[in-house]
Amino acid sequence: MKNNIIISPDAYKDISRHVKFLSMISASAANKLNNEFYTYIKSLEENPLRNPIFLVENVDIKYRKLFVPKRYIILYEVEDDNVYVDYVIDCRQSNSWLLDF
Repeated sequence: MKNNIIISPDAYKDISRHVKFLSMISASAANKLNNEFYTYIKSLEENPLRNPIFLVENVDIKYRKLFVPKRYIILYEVEDDNVYVDYVIDCRQSNSWLLDF
């Protein structure tokens, strides 16, 4: 059974920002990254519980984290047959904002 993937507006913005930044260096690399993001997200249709939980103190949401090779993490939550992709994070940047939920 396939799960429904719901990508938040914030996640779309994250993907766009990462791809746009890379496009200033290489258009082909940016296209490849864009395709990788959506391929990894689509893989969550099959088994979204395979990835570890992303623990944040004092946050009720149980995000799971999907690593995209080299430098990105996709944060998502699973409820019933739905997978909610909320953020796509560049691990090289400060992500202290995550603690401000």
